[in-house]
Amino acid sequence: MIIKRQRCPWAEQDQNTRYYHDVVWGTPIIQDDEIFKRLALQVFQSGLNQRLLLRKEQALNQAFKAFASDQVALFGEQKVTELLTDATLIRNRQKVLAVIENARLLVQLQKRQIYLTNIIWTEGSSDPQFNDQQAIPAFTNQSVKLAAELRQLGFRFMGPTNCYALLVTCGVINGHLTTCSRHKEVAAQQKLAAKRLLVAEKKRMID
Repeated sequence: MIIKRQRCPWAEQDQNTRYYHDVVWGTPIIQDDEIFKRLALQVFQSGLNQRLLLRKEQALNQAFKAFASDQVALFGEQKVTELLTDATLIRNRQKVLAVIENARLLVQLQKRQIYLTNIIWTEGSSDPQFNDQQAIPAFTNQSVKLAAELRQLGFRFMGPTNCYALLVTCGVINGHLTTCSRHKEVAAQQKLAAKRLLVAEKKRMID
């Protein structure tokens, strides 16, 4: 007997959304450049639907050097013009500039030993136990606080709603429904991520 994998309802749109849901969305991330990539993609998704972003993601990933912050930080006006004429990308000048400026900011913050990883995981992970898609909020107190901190640092396009989406995408908040097969998997991964963060922080203090 074949047991059908249970997913969050939104994931059953097509092959791209199923893969994103099963492999990417909510898997805890504790590396700065991976978090920056999710942050950048969230900037591009602002006002657009998930399916469109997923169709564009491969092209965006290639055009933005896999979203390596030190590489994106070097993009100049000529590169911006090139990006805005590429029909395979999301051609919104404000979003493109925001991603580049966010990359430059991150590079400078890292020189001061300020890391995105520490910022988004500062309050630890949470598992709200949602059992209904309609019960999931657009933002929370945690995302409002994160948005204020990121804005103060200088990040663009990171309001409370985008910050909530970022926290869920990076696995800080378990956004999978309790009826979803991924819910327990992500909860276990959150605990492992917390241990790894603790080890990394202790190592950084020693160094």
